[in-house]
Amino acid sequence: MIRKILVTLTGLAALTAVGMSPASASTAQAVSPLFSTEICAQAGTGYCLNDWSDGGSGAAVKMYTSGTANDYFETVGLTAYHYGGYEGYEIVPNGHQTLCVGTDASANANLGACPNPHGGSTGSNIWIENGACDVGSLTGTLLVNIYWSNKYGTNAFLVSGGSVGAQAKITTSLAGASCWAQI
Repeated sequence: MIRKILVTLTGLAALTAVGMSPASASTAQAVSPLFSTEICAQAGTGYCLNDWSDGGSGAAVKMYTSGTANDYFETVGLTAYHYGGYEGYEIVPNGHQTLCVGTDASANANLGACPNPHGGSTGSNIWIENGACDVGSLTGTLLVNIYWSNKYGTNAFLVSGGSVGAQAKITTSLAGASCWAQI
């Protein structure tokens, strides 16, 4: 698979990126991938975002290894949303048209309603790419959640759970932020 590094959203109306969702042996059906990339930590070498068991609204977004069924996402630019000079976007899991990656009330990554593309949403399902990061010789980007950033008054970064099945979540610690890349 050819590695693609996430590019800065500034000035872009749309971007394609992807995450992962494993098919649990007893609970999920495989969805044919409509998209062909994943969003993975460690600048693309770590665990990837995963619509765990293709669970639907409210389902946890956890971490899994690359290349598993139900593991693709598309990132869509939202020109009506900006934070700190960056354009916002939504992360849509494969096979869904109304669900996007967001967070629950405890700042754990989950699936929820997509933001209104014309503006006005205040939910936690709007993201920005804010800054480059490096892991060895690989470059990635920091993913920031607009809702939690506004709530905390500082950047709220998406952090990998760090192991298979661990839920992705929000942190305000730059040192604890994951370096994400599209692969």
